[in-house]
Amino acid sequence: MQNSQVPPTAIDKSVTPSIIAAKQINYTNFEETKKVATFKVKVPKKIPQGYHLTQLQHMRPDLPNIPETVHNDTVSAIYSNGQNQFTIIQGYFSGGDVPKGPQGSMEGTADVSGVKAKWVEGSWAIVKEPTLGDPSSQKEWRTEPLRLGWYKDNLGYSILTDGLKLRDLVDIANSLE
Repeated sequence: MQNSQVPPTAIDKSVTPSIIAAKQINYTNFEETKKVATFKVKVPKKIPQGYHLTQLQHMRPDLPNIPETVHNDTVSAIYSNGQNQFTIIQGYFSGGDVPKGPQGSMEGTADVSGVKAKWVEGSWAIVKEPTLGDPSSQKEWRTEPLRLGWYKDNLGYSILTDGLKLRDLVDIANSLE
């Protein structure tokens, strides 16, 4: 009698990975996103000089049998000055979690509207993707972007940048209304 179980070290090639699609809709102003989001969208009142809104997007996972009223959406806003940019993401996601860098990486906390936000300078980048033949992967720490993340009222918030300082991100975060 054969054992039909797949050994824990083998890869079951009969299983097809699931890919979750997302409905992404671009908007031209925050008033439009406020009408479709399932949360109160906050708008930054303080933007660094020279930066302007270049992209505004509402995103919701396209899950079967899940009503549109389920709270699982986000709004992202990208601002640019032509050379650098920053992105504000808010909504139902893990925005308050920032990656933990290797020992010696620049990281800490900051006060954002009375809550403790975490920040880190850098992120992990996958330099070798796992495959069916080789499930191992490799990642390395890169010193960009600078990321500030926090939770408030059950929502996640994150601001990422490749050209601003931490003080700028904290000022933007504290200006969200």
